[in-house]
Amino acid sequence: MSALASEGATSSHLPTLVEVPKHSLEYETVLYKLHLATRRSDSIANLKVWDIQNPHVAVKFDRASASKLKLDCLIDDTVWGDQNTVESIRANGLKFPEDGSGMEFFHGALPSGKNDRPNGPCTYVMVSVAVGRTAVVPTVVPP
Repeated sequence: MSALASEGATSSHLPTLVEVPKHSLEYETVLYKLHLATRRSDSIANLKVWDIQNPHVAVKFDRASASKLKLDCLIDDTVWGDQNTVESIRANGLKFPEDGSGMEFFHGALPSGKNDRPNGPCTYVMVSVAVGRTAVVPTVVPP
């Protein structure tokens, strides 16, 4: 799980966040997936990447998703909800809304409007999503 943002966060019971160094394989992988998602080939200004993976949560996820397809997806900070912050995601993983409404995960290109914010930093968390039963939902493909 990686956090993409302009500033980091810490949690009291987990080690201090360490920024992923530029020119490392993990940084380049995140940058590549971000280029694909935003349909950009140019440099992304001030990109900072932190590894926010919690080993205890990762082990639980790996056990639960052992026989499932896993996709790297992005979640936008505008859809996290109040129960999800970088610190809480890092400590406990994602918390889904209790009303059962679910969350949006983007695999591949982000929808139009998600990547064209004129000012200020964008924050995304790259997560692995285990896919169980799937259904195709038709969407409008941009020209």
